Amino acid sequence: MLTRTPPAALPLVGLVVVFVLALTGPGPIGRGLDRFPRWREVLMTLAIAAAVAFVANDTGVAASAPAFLYAATVLAYVGLRPEAWAHPPQTPPAQSPVTTKQPQGIS
Repeated sequence: MLTRTPPAALPLVGLVVVFVLALTGPGPIGRGLDRFPRWREVLMTLAIAAAVAFVANDTGVAASAPAFLYAATVLAYVGLRPEAWAHPPQTPPAQSPVTTKQPQGIS
């Protein structure tokens, strides 16, 4: 099927990207996945199950492509949540000690 219709490889490449994003989690996607850790497990399970379906099922891409749609939806959900776009609290920079001169007594 991949030799006759090369665009059918797009969901397979997308599943690899989804798996890598679930593991590394950069930016808002990572913050969303940190906030909802079960979604990370869902993404990795979907990617692995779709890869197994591609190899084990005789329909190949037709068996694994729907999982890519679900995984893309999960990525959009966790990445577009307001909590994912909230910037993590930043620690204030270390204050340098300010030295002041002590008043000297008048003689």
